[in-house]
Amino acid sequence: MENNFVSCHIFFKGIVQGVGFRYTACRIARSLSLKGFVRNLVDSNVEVQLEGNRESIREFIGGIKDSMQGYISDIDTDWGEAGKAFSDFHVEF
Repeated sequence: MENNFVSCHIFFKGIVQGVGFRYTACRIARSLSLKGFVRNLVDSNVEVQLEGNRESIREFIGGIKDSMQGYISDIDTDWGEAGKAFSDFHVEF
């Protein structure tokens, strides 16, 4: 049986800074009860670390694609086991 509580480390590439991306990610992640963080990187990409239900994480990725479709040029994902390292979802600065 597939483990439903997982982690996903995601890098969004494109014009993803200065367009409300982090706050959109926060809104979507919180609405899906996901835990983790979102932050801007110095290379102009955005990093997201999520823990939660596998299907909810897939919904998060779909929601970001829909909301920010004109800004994302590529998405890299790395799925793994959840470590329950987060108590909420927040923006890191």
